[in-house]
Amino acid sequence: MQSYGRAAEYSVSRRCCHRLSAYCGTNVENAAYPEGLGAEASAIAAMVSSGEQQIEEVAVMTNAGVPCPPCGGCRQKIAEFAQVDTEIRIYSPAALLAVYSMGVVAATRLQRQPS
Repeated sequence: MQSYGRAAEYSVSRRCCHRLSAYCGTNVENAAYPEGLGAEASAIAAMVSSGEQQIEEVAVMTNAGVPCPPCGGCRQKIAEFAQVDTEIRIYSPAALLAVYSMGVVAATRLQRQPS
């Protein structure tokens, strides 16, 4: 998993899939936090620049060890191109951690993880 993070405690990579194509993205942070680029935004930009406008599945890879669903802003970015039943699959390097539908993720309240 490749990413560049100065402030976040973990790295995140995303893959948005459409038909047989996969569009990868990763978070790229900078010192002017939160002005970095999120993994969802970079994956969606790659998808759109390739001419696609529908997300059929989202795969999330995190080194956090716990499910890391998209934040509110990224949920909206995904929702622009996804259906309610689009799956968001969250992985650690060792295992599948969770599977949500876009409808469930969009309705789920964001909560801060304890430090």
